[in-house]
Amino acid sequence: MKKRIIKTFILILVIMSFVLVLTSCSSSTSSKITMTFDSSSCLERNYEEIKDKLEKIGFTNIKIEEQGKGIFFARQSGNVSFISIAGRQKWSINDLFNPSDMVVIKYWH
Repeated sequence: MKKRIIKTFILILVIMSFVLVLTSCSSSTSSKITMTFDSSSCLERNYEEIKDKLEKIGFTNIKIEEQGKGIFFARQSGNVSFISIAGRQKWSINDLFNPSDMVVIKYWH
């Protein structure tokens, strides 16, 4: 009888540990943002459109900076000249970021 109680107790502990591990693993990846577009698709697009897109997927720390006039006539006012997320200027589809990572968007004046 005593051995059965000990085995049951150990089994319960193993199950609880397993559930705890699964819960902690799933919560760490679910709090991340999975990028649905890459960095190159943001350049020379309207900065407000890109800002809205980033907010919709969950970014909360977006900084907008005006960058002088474009040197070439092809630079359109309001278009993104620079973008970075968590200090990275290049990212790909499916890359993961934290919602609070700093996003910097610079646009042509």
